[in-house]
Amino acid sequence: GGTQFPTAPVPSTNTIGATSYYVLQMVDGCRSDRAQIVVEVDSIVGASLAISKEPLCQYDSVEITYSGVIPAATGNFAWTFDGGKILSGKQAGPYKLTWNESGLKTITVIATIPGCKGIASKELTVLPAPPATFDLPNEFCIGQEWTLEATDKKLASYTWQFPPAEWLRGADGVIVVKWNAPGRYAVQLNTVSREGCASLAVNDTVVIREHPLAEIAQVSNSNICIGDAVSVTAHAVESYKYQWSPADLFDNDEAIRSTATLTNSAVLVLTVTDTVGCKASDSTQVNAQLCCDLYMPNAFSPNGDGKNDVFKVITPGYNQLVSFLVKNRFGETVFLTDDITKGWDGIYKGKLQDIGTYFYYLQYKCTDASIHEKKGDIILIR
Repeated sequence: GGTQFPTAPVPSTNTIGATSYYVLQMVDGCRSDRAQIVVEVDSIVGASLAISKEPLCQYDSVEITYSGVIPAATGNFAWTFDGGKILSGKQAGPYKLTWNESGLKTITVIATIPGCKGIASKELTVLPAPPATFDLPNEFCIGQEWTLEATDKKLASYTWQFPPAEWLRGADGVIVVKWNAPGRYAVQLNTVSREGCASLAVNDTVVIREHPLAEIAQVSNSNICIGDAVSVTAHAVESYKYQWSPADLFDNDEAIRSTATLTNSAVLVLTVTDTVGCKASDSTQVNAQLCCDLYMPNAFSPNGDGKNDVFKVITPGYNQLVSFLVKNRFGETVFLTDDITKGWDGIYKGKLQDIGTYFYYLQYKCTDASIHEKKGDIILIR
């Protein structure tokens, strides 16, 4: 059956489907068997792509769909995504992808069925995500104020997370916080660019250290005369640095043990700094009085036994002697000095003086420069 042609026909591709052609030949009246060939006409492959979101932000996801005409059962698909990471999808898709690098990306698909091929390409702009970076030390001190500062401070928005720190002030890319309890804590920053692209979350950790131990362990005297020295000792930790203040009062204001000479009552302050720079302080009040009074014994015994052999001024302060004299009952001056460290040994003109009552008078200048006088009697005994 069918239409016979004396020559081989040109198959028509106007109709999709399979058409059988047969051929035979005659040689000297002898006819061969028929041979069959089947010509199958497939549909045209019309490849095209659809992208769910343009432009795309770096790290965001997008859905890419093949939208061309092709028999899905017999078609094959070759995709290139220009560095995109496939999150899901196969064959004709849809595919869900993301790009970790920004820039212009070219997406290509080649769809094939036996003998027919279609190609579709599309460009996609991936906008850069903003940087979310900040500096944070490894550790700092409890209660210490710290400035959290984003590297890029010209973005649309900033989201900080720093539990359980206390926000003190600032906004957007620069804020000031502090932690009120020791421990290890996380800080996170998310940013959004003015184009609406969000950064990946950036995390860092910080160790909040307790205050160092600051303790004035010993004070030699807390009630002294002006001009006296006070010895102070700190609780010692080898790695600490020590600072005494007011510094001008101390012979060594950076020592664990130091001596302060007071010209007035003062609060002596010890500040301790650990290896991270955390500080703590302790203080003590030392009262320094004028101590203008001079004390004189009412008797002395210059007998050479080494006990109470000299009649001299006894003072708790740093008074300056103007004059000190001793007279006998005849009004003769048997001793005279302006050196507060010296006294009368009971000898006058090379002779031991008689037992009896003598009279003294002295004039001295107090530490506040005021002039004072003192007089009385003394009994010489042997």
